[in-house]
Amino acid sequence: MVPRSRGKAPFLYLLIGFATMLVAQPVLPATSTSHACARPRPATSYVESVVSNVPADLDPHLVNPPAPVTTIYFNVMVPKRCPGETFPLVFNYAAWATRRVRNIAPTARLPVDGPDATAAEEFLKQLPNYGYVVISADPRGIGESIPSNGGGVQRLMDPNAEIQDARAILDWAYDHSAAFGIQTEPTSGIPKDLKVGTFGLSYGGGFQMSLAALDRRIDAIIPMMTWNDLFYSINPGDAIKLGWVSALCLSGTAMGQQYTPDLAGLCRLVGVSDPKANFLRTRRDLINYVGDNPAQQTTPEQRRLQHRLEWEFRINTFPTLAENIDLLEKSGMGWFASQQAAGAPWGFGEQQAILRPVPALFIQGNSDLLFNLTEGYSNWRYFNGTGADVRIMSTNGAHNAMAAPHTGYCGAVDAVTSSLAWFNRYLKGETSADFDAIAKVCISVSDTIGAPYVANVGVQLNDFPVGSLSGPGSVPATLASAQASVSVRAVDPVFVPVTTIAGDGRVLAGVPTMASITVTRGNRAERNHDVVAFVATGIRRNGQVFAVDQQITGFAEGTQTTDDSNIQQDNRILLPAVGEQLQNGDEVGLLFYPQTYAFEAPVSAQILTGTPQLLEQLLGLSPGSGLLTAAGNVTGLLYVNPYNAEVTDIQLPIFIPGEYPGSSLSQ
Repeated sequence: MVPRSRGKAPFLYLLIGFATMLVAQPVLPATSTSHACARPRPATSYVESVVSNVPADLDPHLVNPPAPVTTIYFNVMVPKRCPGETFPLVFNYAAWATRRVRNIAPTARLPVDGPDATAAEEFLKQLPNYGYVVISADPRGIGESIPSNGGGVQRLMDPNAEIQDARAILDWAYDHSAAFGIQTEPTSGIPKDLKVGTFGLSYGGGFQMSLAALDRRIDAIIPMMTWNDLFYSINPGDAIKLGWVSALCLSGTAMGQQYTPDLAGLCRLVGVSDPKANFLRTRRDLINYVGDNPAQQTTPEQRRLQHRLEWEFRINTFPTLAENIDLLEKSGMGWFASQQAAGAPWGFGEQQAILRPVPALFIQGNSDLLFNLTEGYSNWRYFNGTGADVRIMSTNGAHNAMAAPHTGYCGAVDAVTSSLAWFNRYLKGETSADFDAIAKVCISVSDTIGAPYVANVGVQLNDFPVGSLSGPGSVPATLASAQASVSVRAVDPVFVPVTTIAGDGRVLAGVPTMASITVTRGNRAERNHDVVAFVATGIRRNGQVFAVDQQITGFAEGTQTTDDSNIQQDNRILLPAVGEQLQNGDEVGLLFYPQTYAFEAPVSAQILTGTPQLLEQLLGLSPGSGLLTAAGNVTGLLYVNPYNAEVTDIQLPIFIPGEYPGSSLSQ
């Protein structure tokens, strides 16, 4: 195969419309590249494709057999080069509801302003000007890699599908390395070996870790704002993030993405097309709903609706709930780590289920409400256990629909400069001051209040703080037990203090933990769905309370001793990791909210056109509750969520930078 013409389609890097920002990035100077010839070939982008020997879908419930192979489309962006000159490869998968990068930036400068998605796209466009070949691909189900073009359907970075497609692209890159100037490693002992790193944001970050685990060719990775366990991401504490699930389903559909029937069924059930979606708050609610028996309904309206749901939703969803959970769990490092700890296989044709050492730079957002910083910590912890050079940097960029634009810094260190330095070190062997500035752990502690117009401050450490700390510079912060009651009419959160700060210069940075949480129903709780406790690490300052980094997570009714089987440490519940500078007199503790938007669902079209009586019955409300006052009127249509919560052994990571061992402030 020979290079073809440059792709012309514009690149649309839309990350579901959420305000995830990297602003005011520094301008990086152009690097000088010496060429052995007087007139090197110009930098060029080529449109290519590869056939992956994986069927277009692997769903066991398909009626018709899928296409036996899948075509994946990508662009190869090649630097200016002389005959015989080769460069390391950086491989990228497009993010959710986006398209692959197609064009090379005209100049070798990186003034990256704007959202995380824009910054990531610009970084990829710039890399050829810094001496890298870039392959940016549409993973199956996205962009051009859809069934109508011979592609496949999305399976959420399934190691048996999207990851095998990625390996086929790497095979293609090796086979065409001479034509595209890609550096190979013929003496490594690894078949078809390349000098290759991976880079991507969100959905484009999730593939990198599985690929590195399963393919020995990967030399370095930079996952940005991505997951450890997708089941935890959308279902922490068994409470469903309906707002995020709906947004992801709708944005993907709007961009023409194609889903496996498992995922399509889940999207229909918890998205805007189901009239009861707004009240399927927990996994148990979901299972109970799709398992309803129409014969047990008491009204003609309910029986008619349920009969339709039997055909439209239950057939597509109920048999596949287990399949969806399996798909969500196996696409992330939570599965890999738990299987390895149990001495069990990963199940993807690997020679051994032991993670190999891979240099990894994890970039995660403090205020990320989809993939929180604890997910980044969990990935860092797993890779760090191999003995490789593994570092983590948190910034204030995030998946966060309600946040103002934030900056992509951890103190004085920014994500874009660090990413280039990381590839220069591990793909080219070049050291630099920018590389040396990347701490083992850097947690942003920029202020929550006033962001983004606040100073960029970070704390650098040798390890990631988890729970209450001890030793020099630590500020022990524990509470043996706490109770909170959120009433049916509550609007403001209930604050439970754990400690009061005495003195300035302290920071809250790391993973808050607790041993258990028991959630019970409060007075006037609705009978047909679970209540959920919405919990945040909070601060009361000058009589006002706020959730640190806006991180509020859910715990379903019942008793839990870990929020998920894969997001845990020492059998303790890990809350979302946070970072904040503290002030003298601050009270630090937990906040218990009646609701939070990340877990809210859009109101369906069916709800808007029904009668108040029918809607009350469908939504499980008590007759005459008054929440629905007229047909089509959704004023006050909120989740009725009174609950009581009892928490044991709360621990918060608080310390004094510079006094706590291995820590320093960066600003």
